[in-house]
Formats: sequence, structure tokens, C-alpha cells
Amino acid sequence: RCMDFENYELGQNAPAEIKAPENVVLGLIGALVGALLGGASIILLSRLGYIASVSGVLIAFGTLGGYKLLGKGMSKIGMMICIVLMLITPFAAYNLDLVLQLHEEIRGYGFTMGDTVKFMVELMQNDSELLFTYVKELAMLYLFMVLGAFGIVKREIKAN
Repeated sequence: RCMDFENYELGQNAPAEIKAPENVVLGLIGALVGALLGGASIILLSRLGYIASVSGVLIAFGTLGGYKLLGKGMSKIGMMICIVLMLITPFAAYNLDLVLQLHEEIRGYGFTMGDTVKFMVELMQNDSELLFTYVKELAMLYLFMVLGAFGIVKREIKAN
């Protein structure tokens, strides 16, 4: 016999479950894919005419879920990677969406994408109402992302 099972009672002295180690590189890839999909949802929902705040939830689920799926776990390092991606993604995707929308309106006047970015910055600096709307919508994205991530992050912190 390899192991003497007669001396084990059910649930006591049982061999511990062997868990595969977390793969941070694959977890990072999964988190990036999830963050990109969540970021793409901002642009897609905006194009369909919807307020994209719900995309914040998709960013949270995609980033954290992608990490866990490919990384086979979630350590403190994995959590930090996901948090950084979740902080960057809404900002980057929302700004990209605004630049793309503005570029569609002004490209007929010979504006390049670079010109459009500069023009958007000028608009924000000179129009306080536009800036307020920008900040409000970006804040809503972050709020929904935090709400979507809160339960998952809390559960992972308790597990680790």
C-alpha cells in the first residue's frame, strides 16, 4: 500500500488539497484582456446611445475575472495588478471614446487625431460646463466600477 487509509477518519487527518500555484504572467494577460473588453464596452455602449456607467462594472468583473481565470488564483500581487488596471482603464477608454466622437465631427475640416486630442483639451480648459459633464460621467464610471469590484475584492482579501 502507498498510504494507510485505515487510520484516517472522514474529514480528519485527510491529506490537504493540493492547489496549483498562481501564474502571475497569465493572470496579467487575463486581466488585460478583461480590462480591454470592459473598456471596449464603454465605447460600444456610448455608440449605441447609452450612458456607459454600467461599463465600470464590466471593467471590474472582466479585470478580476480574467486574472483569476488565467492566473489560477488571486494573490496580493494579482490584486494590485487588477487595481492598477481598473484605475487606468475607465480613464483611457472614456477619453478615447470622447476623442473618437469629436474626431468624427471635425475630421472633415482636416483635423488629424493628434489635432483632435489637442482640441479636446482646449475645449475642456475653456468650457466649464463641458468639463463638469466630463468629470461627472468619469466619476460615474469609477463609482460603478468600485461597486462591481467591491464584493470580489472583499472576498479575495478574506480568502488570502
